[in-house]
Formats: sequence, structure tokens, C-alpha cells
Amino acid sequence: MLVPQLVRRRGPDDLQTLEARVGLARVHLRLGRHGDAAQALREVLAKRRLRLGEHHADTLAVQAELDRLPGPVPPRPRRNGWRRRR
Repeated sequence: MLVPQLVRRRGPDDLQTLEARVGLARVHLRLGRHGDAAQALREVLAKRRLRLGEHHADTLAVQAELDRLPGPVPPRPRRNGWRRRR
């Protein structure tokens, strides 16, 4: 996986590592894992605020993505594992 390699080579606060984490958050979002996406974006946002500042364009872009996340999605109905006979 790309993110662990970037963390080892460049460190957890490197800009490329943070950008890869934003990409991972987008993948989580597409898969319907809103909680995982929000967690990843919050971590990136905190590090970008420290490294780039509160009003930097990249920091604001992550904040905007975090603000656009949908609310909690109700769980899908579970299948009982049986099929109806005809």
C-alpha cells in the first residue's frame, strides 16, 4: 500500500504523504465508509494546519471536503440467509 511506504520514506507529516491520505479518504468515501473518510481527513487537516497554516489553500480544501461529507448512513438491512421457496 502506498501510504505506509510514504510514511516510512518521507515521514507522516510530509506533503506527499498527506496528499496520499486525502486520496485514501476519497476511496473510503466512494466505498461508503464515511467514518473512515472523516477520520483520515481530520488527521490530514490537523497536520496541514500545523505545517501550512490555517488559511493555506490546501488546508482550506481539506476542510471543505470534510464539510461536504454526508451524515451517518443507516446500516443496510441484513439478510437472514434463507431463500423463499416457490
